[in-house]
Amino acid sequence: MVVEVPFRVEGPQEVLDIIMGAVTDRTVLALIDTVTSPTG
Repeated sequence: MVVEVPFRVEGPQEVLDIIMGAVTDRTVLALIDTVTSPTG
C-alpha cells in the first residue's frame, strides 16, 4: 500500500496520523522515503 502525504501539512502529528491510519495488524514493514527537493 502506498500512503500519500500532502505537500502542505499542519505539522508532524498530521503526517504521523496519516501514516498510522494505514497500519493494520498485517503490517510488517513501513518504508518512509523523503524527498528533500520540492522539484523532485
